[in-house]
Amino acid sequence: MVVGITFLVSGFAKLLLPPEEFIQVLRSYQVIPEVLFSPLTILLPGIELLSGSCLILGFFTRAASIVILIQLGSFIALMSVVIFSGIELKECGCFGSLGIQETPEQVIIRDAILLIMALVLFITNKHRYALDNLFDGSD
Repeated sequence: MVVGITFLVSGFAKLLLPPEEFIQVLRSYQVIPEVLFSPLTILLPGIELLSGSCLILGFFTRAASIVILIQLGSFIALMSVVIFSGIELKECGCFGSLGIQETPEQVIIRDAILLIMALVLFITNKHRYALDNLFDGSD
């Protein structure tokens, strides 16, 4: 539930940002190609919202956890590049304009914890109140 809520809040907060502000956040990383800015401003919030919602509802749980695992791995890799490149990052932009400011190191720690949680969700597969149970066919 924590992983799904985190991604739902993060995606929604990014949607509230004007695209120009989100592009400025992406630009501050200094390692993301500019050609990806516009697609990321559209796709990233949507993917976060959809995967977070699916995880909360327990709908397509395994697929949602795979998508979230890929996102978390990408975010950890990006923050690692930022740290090792010596890039001064004032705001990660992870939660849009909610005012939650994190250093790249804090983002890596948070995302590593969320990654472990998402991995457990992927491995366990069965969850008592998941909507997936309605379509399972077994009792």
